[in-house]
Amino acid sequence: MSNLLKFFLMALAWAVLWAASYYGCVKPEYYPDDQAAVTAPVPPASVAVSNDYELVSRTGSADVLTGTLWDQERDALLAKYKADPSQRLEVYGHYYGGEVPAPGDRALGQSRAEAIKDLIVKVGIPVASIIATPLALSSSAPEEGEIWGAGAFAWVQATEEGQDDKVTEISSDEIKINFPYNASSTRLSNNTEAYLKTLAQRMAETKEIVAIVGHTDIRGKGPYNRTLGQKRADFLKERLMSYGVQPNRITTSSQGETKPEIPNATTDAQHYENRRAILTLNRVQ
Repeated sequence: MSNLLKFFLMALAWAVLWAASYYGCVKPEYYPDDQAAVTAPVPPASVAVSNDYELVSRTGSADVLTGTLWDQERDALLAKYKADPSQRLEVYGHYYGGEVPAPGDRALGQSRAEAIKDLIVKVGIPVASIIATPLALSSSAPEEGEIWGAGAFAWVQATEEGQDDKVTEISSDEIKINFPYNASSTRLSNNTEAYLKTLAQRMAETKEIVAIVGHTDIRGKGPYNRTLGQKRADFLKERLMSYGVQPNRITTSSQGETKPEIPNATTDAQHYENRRAILTLNRVQ
């Protein structure tokens, strides 16, 4: 093979290799109408949910989230507290009947109330000034996943804590004794003490037995309320024993907040009526 032929063949091989590289790897593709190459779609940016609530929750969930009006409400609550730190702030956790999951529908309301309470503490209002309470809503629960107002607030003057106990004769064999806020109590008014003394004298003459059931208002958690209700019943038992009634003629129990006289109470007066002990006299056969 001549040198000229070898040179020609080498040049041809080089040209073929250059063409393959250019068209296969380097030259940009042609797009009709001068449009850019199609790229993978870019997902849209997430959009913040806007709502006209201070606090929101969803049916069946105990979670509480802040709404678009929360900053305004937060500032107003703190200003109100600073104006009069003796006030108590009642925090209501809303719930609907029939909500799930449920260790009891009311449990979701209490969980929401406690979650709201935690938010309020972060604002700067001390935990001792906040009462967390579940509050049932009378309308039907919204659809699963729909947001709605999770709670509400109310300010209560501290004068309620100074209320005296009160005796009411429901019938000749049933007596109600109301208690001050959060009291079991370590002290009773003279009128109540006088009534218990008279009741002890009656039991000495009739040989009756008495069942005492303690109740609380709906504020506070279940275990605490059951204990408080029991303390109220046990305290009245001790007072009757001090007036001569034998302990085996007195039984005590507690129903905590589960049997309110006024369901869904919101005012001081309504809470006061629910803080009670019921004494029921029974004649021995």
